[in-house]
Amino acid sequence: MSEWRALYVDDEAEILSTVEEWFNNIEKPIPGIESLKFDTETDFEKAYERMTVSNYDVVILDLRMIIKDVEDDEAGTKLLDMIRNHCFLPVIFYTGLPHLVSHLESAAVRIVEKTESFEGLEAELQYIWSTGLPSTNRALFSHLREILKDYMWDFAMENWDEFAAIPDKTSVAHVLAKRIGASLNGSGVLNLINKMGLKKGNTATKVHPVQYYIMPPIEPILLAGDIFFGSINGITGHWVLLSPTCDLAKDNTDMALLAFGKPLQDHDLFDKWCNGTDKGKLNSLLLNRNGDREYFLPASLKLPDLVVDLQSLIEIPIEHLSTLERIASLDSQFAAEVQLRFVRYYGRRGVPDLDASIILERLEEYKKAKPADIIPALTTATACQG
Repeated sequence: MSEWRALYVDDEAEILSTVEEWFNNIEKPIPGIESLKFDTETDFEKAYERMTVSNYDVVILDLRMIIKDVEDDEAGTKLLDMIRNHCFLPVIFYTGLPHLVSHLESAAVRIVEKTESFEGLEAELQYIWSTGLPSTNRALFSHLREILKDYMWDFAMENWDEFAAIPDKTSVAHVLAKRIGASLNGSGVLNLINKMGLKKGNTATKVHPVQYYIMPPIEPILLAGDIFFGSINGITGHWVLLSPTCDLAKDNTDMALLAFGKPLQDHDLFDKWCNGTDKGKLNSLLLNRNGDREYFLPASLKLPDLVVDLQSLIEIPIEHLSTLERIASLDSQFAAEVQLRFVRYYGRRGVPDLDASIILERLEEYKKAKPADIIPALTTATACQG
């Protein structure tokens, strides 16, 4: 059973004691929180110091602090800013001034008015745990600490003489970054899911839809596979950047080539599936086995299910991309697949076929005129080409 930790910060010691006693005497555990240990602090600055050295799962904050009869109604928000600059940690404002922080409310910042019963505070704690934020936070920290520990003790220290001999002292950082990145793919994701106490929804041979994307984009430069939302030539929707990354990075082009992402619900195969026909064809589309013209991108967070149509292309000046919302970047392997399909699709269409019958007629004439001379020459030419 996990013991979760909460830090309650209020400059009124009596209220701290009352709330702590209430939660220590709850008859039934809060759903999702088998055991919750309360630490308390009356000094807001000391509270922050404690957060930097201890691992808490949630912080409960008063908003107002009184120092030498001077009221500071921003003490709680100042501490929230300090927390945001240091780490991620869900916060509950337990205050008599809820209107001062109502604009901050989110899944990770909750607000309870002190005039409410303690059940209101209990309900917000239950809500935060229901989001999975505390378990995700813990699992990530645990996962990264384990990777760092194993890498430094089992690899870096065993090979330190080689690292020390390399003039570039950033080598360890580069290799470690690659190791951490790799640990968050494939089986590493499954291990992380297991630490979160969740069921393993996929396997090493299949990917979850969110694994298609880096959201929001990390790189400041434009990348092939970037996904935008906005209006181009009066058409509003999602667009996938097809221009090669090297051209974009080196300013080798003034124009950007994009393909339109049609919502899956607008696709004719989706209509047929809804009507109970052609289920197999829709499945082939979802698995991207429906030819090279279209590429399916699964819904994830801000993105709906999309079908990228490599015939619906548009070219715009690169500077116009700044008028669009850059939502995500396709993970490198999927970005490469979209570009490969684009090249294959248009390469296959290519130029019109040669009318070989004209050539054959001409060769027949040569054959009749000089069969002994022309046939060996043709055989030799064919062999060279092969």
